[in-house]
Amino acid sequence: MDQQNTKDYYHLTHLSIEGRVLNTFGAETINYLREKNRNGNVLDIDSSTGVTTKEMARIFPDSHVVGIEVDPKMFGEEGKMWRETYARRYLTKESPPQQNQPDFAVADGYNLPFASNSFETVFANNNLWHVVEDDKMTPERAKEIFRDIIRTIEPGGHLCISGNSIKTVSPYIIFEVDEQKNVKIVKKIAKIEESHNSYIGEKTIRTLNKIIALLPVTSDDTAIAEENNTPSNYLKRGEKVREILKKITLLLRTRKV
Repeated sequence: MDQQNTKDYYHLTHLSIEGRVLNTFGAETINYLREKNRNGNVLDIDSSTGVTTKEMARIFPDSHVVGIEVDPKMFGEEGKMWRETYARRYLTKESPPQQNQPDFAVADGYNLPFASNSFETVFANNNLWHVVEDDKMTPERAKEIFRDIIRTIEPGGHLCISGNSIKTVSPYIIFEVDEQKNVKIVKKIAKIEESHNSYIGEKTIRTLNKIIALLPVTSDDTAIAEENNTPSNYLKRGEKVREILKKITLLLRTRKV
């Protein structure tokens, strides 16, 4: 992140450089999305405690920002505690009161309750990978979920999918939606910072490539990056730990009582 972009972002949003959305996508991409968004509605899928949704409302001060979360507890005391922690940690002393307050709703990100073309920018940070990894859905069902998300985005709008980051830019990809609800890749980054857990970064890239394969992508550039088949240091350390644990287990089994 260059110094000028960071300075511009600071003045635009009154956030410290530790804002979670900023550090996920980087200042240059955030400024790109601000320029492309014509004060349209913004959706934060799986907003959890609402921390990222609050930041999005500062990034897009003239837009109606909505955060949805399937767990209603996130809108109670637990969510309030995290949002207050966010304010103390991320906002600067010069930050004015937040004028653009987001709305929150209990809703399922796999079955959006919104009309078509409701949003100009949709964020899915560190959550849609569940569709292709954890939930063991069929490819047909996974495609339905992504098509439903695209349905809610206006032509010319953007779908922003990423892992998530606190201190460094995360691997991410941004799609632009056309009139026919096809998408093209307009921005992507597969850089894994040294401070990242390299295993998580590599897993994010693999997941993003799986997501791309599920979407009606019109461009020829249909991969975020070549996947690295070389074991990361993280994996190598994990293998070493497993070998040590095997030896300990063997010693315990053979030990005479």
